[in-house]
Amino acid sequence: MFASLSRFRRQVAVLAVLSMVASVLVVAPAVAADPKPSRTATFSACVGDAAESADFEDVPANHTNAGDIDCIAYYGITMGTGDGSTYSPSMSVTREHMALFLTRLAARVGIEMASNPDDAGFTDIGDLSTESQTAINQLADLGITQGTGDGTTYSPAGSVTRGQMALFIDRLMDQMTPYGGAKSADAHTPSDVDDLRKDDVGSPFTDLGSATKEAFDAITALYELGVASGINDTHYGPAQSITRAAMAGFMAGVMGHSNLRPAGLSIQASVPSTFGTNEGSVVASVRDDGFAAVADQTVEIFSSADGAFDEDGVCKTATGTCTWNDGQGEELTDEDGNIVIDGGALRGETRVYYAWIGTEDDEKFDVDETDHVSVSVVSKNEELALKVTTSINENADGETVDLDRGGSVTVTVQLVDTAADGAENVARSGIEISVGVKQETDPDSDSTTANTVVYDNRAVTTLTTDEDGKATFVVDAPKDADDKNDVQIGDDVDGSPADAASNLENRTDTITFTYKQVDGRAGSADAVEIMIHWKEDNPVTTSASGSVPTYVIGDKDGDLAITASLTLYDQYGNGIREGGVGQQATISIGGDEDNVNVNRNGVATRRRVIERTATALNASGTPIPIAYTERPTVGGATQDDVTEITKTAKQAADTTVQVVTRANDDDVGSVEVNSIDTKKSEFLARDDPENTSVTAGNSDLVYNYDSGDTFVNGLPNGDSQGELLTLEEFEDMLDDYADGGQRARVDVIVYKPDGNSIFRVTIRSAPPSS
Repeated sequence: MFASLSRFRRQVAVLAVLSMVASVLVVAPAVAADPKPSRTATFSACVGDAAESADFEDVPANHTNAGDIDCIAYYGITMGTGDGSTYSPSMSVTREHMALFLTRLAARVGIEMASNPDDAGFTDIGDLSTESQTAINQLADLGITQGTGDGTTYSPAGSVTRGQMALFIDRLMDQMTPYGGAKSADAHTPSDVDDLRKDDVGSPFTDLGSATKEAFDAITALYELGVASGINDTHYGPAQSITRAAMAGFMAGVMGHSNLRPAGLSIQASVPSTFGTNEGSVVASVRDDGFAAVADQTVEIFSSADGAFDEDGVCKTATGTCTWNDGQGEELTDEDGNIVIDGGALRGETRVYYAWIGTEDDEKFDVDETDHVSVSVVSKNEELALKVTTSINENADGETVDLDRGGSVTVTVQLVDTAADGAENVARSGIEISVGVKQETDPDSDSTTANTVVYDNRAVTTLTTDEDGKATFVVDAPKDADDKNDVQIGDDVDGSPADAASNLENRTDTITFTYKQVDGRAGSADAVEIMIHWKEDNPVTTSASGSVPTYVIGDKDGDLAITASLTLYDQYGNGIREGGVGQQATISIGGDEDNVNVNRNGVATRRRVIERTATALNASGTPIPIAYTERPTVGGATQDDVTEITKTAKQAADTTVQVVTRANDDDVGSVEVNSIDTKKSEFLARDDPENTSVTAGNSDLVYNYDSGDTFVNGLPNGDSQGELLTLEEFEDMLDDYADGGQRARVDVIVYKPDGNSIFRVTIRSAPPSS
């Protein structure tokens, strides 16, 4: 919610819950049905100024309880140790000091205490300070402490155990009115945990067997409230002394369930980030310098997804009011000093909510000058489809795997936001995906014999996505029982063609992945399947791929050096030289053909230097054609043109080399962008799109860019016109072109190859209309 809240990291374990207790001692805790905390606070007291560092020298920013310690220091619950410059987070807490901490906490969360309480009769506190005696008697008056031994002593010098801490906090919270009132869905007290079903109450702590029933119930309730955490994932440590750091965590958790907020104006969101449409709320709070609620205060609240401010910081477009009219606004704080509004965001949107209090009528909001608070509400695209990829060689023919190489195939399932091209990954953990497996023997590769189903289970296992929205499934290869060399149907093995078929242990696996729709999530229930073909067939040439640079720049003499390569692949995606030593391929560069040898990896490479005298090819903006011809056998009469064998998009890019000039300081003005290479941070463009000397689609200049350059949105008829773009936004505007679509245009205002350039996008690229 706020950047400074990164220091606010109380550990809340969510493992298996143990809850069965005896009448006095916990004998054998049982596992609860729901292991997750069920009554956590929606909002926090540790926001805004309360989340700022208290600057204790012994509390680094990465300390687990740094945010908690900063928060209780802000509210005056701790004054630190020594001269106040340290906190001593690892020290234990005496019962005397705990009384002071607890009474200060009680005052902050609105619990009324007698200023001059009756003497509780503890016989061992007479030598303490008046402040300490008052605090101890206040705790006794509230029923938060019952003393030690037979109840006539308090043991002020004794250390507070973690079990005692839970009892103190449990009793204190039950006297507190939670934020929003007794029936609030946003904050709770331990008594609210009693309203849960028995099977839904518990904790992950396995070391509570010796705890009293009261302590067990207190620890469990505080865990459900998100207040108590353990010393590790499965242990609470009830007999251990509580440290000052852990105490801060408990107290910050308590304050989150209260109406306590920092002085002045603060704002926070009930759902800072979620997947799909965010239907949360936003609360703005006003408190005086003593943290008391300020009622009937007008607060202006507005929101914007983007483009809210002009270049001077003045609000120009928003949902809400950007002009102050004291007393005329609809947003007035209630008796608790809060304003609650619908504070959501549309799917895929980040909406920022701003709150401010003006000083005079008709004051205009200025983000650079006006005192304000803000909170971002994020709606991330939810998963609507599954994208399935495998570890199979990308050049293999139809997901074919060489059985003789054995091993396994790893299948990766990724949540994505659409089933269409250009889907974005969705990083959402905990999504379940059902896996089905069907295996069929495939006795011959030419499908003349029907397959036989040998295994079919549509619910083999359930995968759960990780934090990246990803899950993996491993498919093991069939066992090669005969361990013989590859054979093919028709080969004579020991004089019997039938033996050849029996030696082939081909298998086709169909793996099905189904998104399990739960909790109202919108993901598609449609199954996605892949097929893995395990084959023992001998390798043969099935595809080829050509490769050349996207562009070429002449050397100092104007000569062009172009290297083109052709790779031949077998059905398993491996490079192959099927014709043996001496096999050749023909590679044509600029209409000039030459035969070159294919190496053992199936690669044939040719380099041609086109001298400057060949002016028809050397001019900038000229496309130099590349073509390949496979010669499968040495001296063979058959020649196969393999220019189009490979994937269309890749091959199209690899059959033309653009002759370009590297842009210099003088190459400014409007250019038409034909392609962009984000890895190299450069784009190819046609200088002056209205000049027909360079054919549309061809390039004569290459520009480079980096994060130090300035990128401007120059698209017409948009609220964002004139605003700066990030490097990523600039690349996105140039990177959507496909054949038949719209090419981007860029005004190169300033170009400094080794300095700061200025680019303004006037037309963004787009694929062809569907």
